Amino acid sequence: MQPNLVIIRHGQSKFNLEDRFAGWIDTDLTEEGERQAKAAAETITKSGFNPDVIFTSPFTRAKRTAQFLFPGRELKEDARLVERFYGGLSGKNKEDTLKEIGDDMFLKIRRGYDTAPPPITKDNREHASIMEAFNKWIKGTFTHELPETESLQHVEARVKPFYETVLKPLLREGKKVLIVAHGNSLRALIKLLKDIPPEAIAHVELETAQPAGFVVDKNVKVTLDSVGKPFAEVFS
Repeated sequence: MQPNLVIIRHGQSKFNLEDRFAGWIDTDLTEEGERQAKAAAETITKSGFNPDVIFTSPFTRAKRTAQFLFPGRELKEDARLVERFYGGLSGKNKEDTLKEIGDDMFLKIRRGYDTAPPPITKDNREHASIMEAFNKWIKGTFTHELPETESLQHVEARVKPFYETVLKPLLREGKKVLIVAHGNSLRALIKLLKDIPPEAIAHVELETAQPAGFVVDKNVKVTLDSVGKPFAEVFS
């Protein structure tokens, strides 16, 4: 059986390689990220999946991944799919942050539902690049002001209108949809699709450029998916 919805986190970015929080910093793919995207393209193609519509986050790492998956195809950018805004942790090394705040708080911030990073301040070394990306792609969409920070709960709140007014109608029409975005915006989308409770969302993890496929019926109920499993084992 073929999926009618495929979601995929972008390939390895420069900030992934450096183990830093990217969030709303526009970082590009590494050579490894490009290789990952090409491998994902082969995996998806072998399943027979050919999307009618491709949505991406406006950030470069997501758009370039989509271009490797289906070269030359039209991409529909939607700012609601951007990565979570990491506030004061933006640009910081994850290992250094872990040492500073401890295992428990680090896990709550990274994988929890309602725990947000500390607010950003203007002395953050990435503040200027964040504002550049915000003014270019995000301002005037789901927010008019740069937020101080975001939890996964905040991300779900902005992804939900996309899910309700864009994705669900397309799936009801029988369209095949590909979404290329980020770990946390896609975790929020999976939470909505599968009605996962907040306390269980920490167990949902998406690796870079590893596609997750879904069979979604006309009532927008997931009847089969590959979350947490190799895509090719479920959709071959």
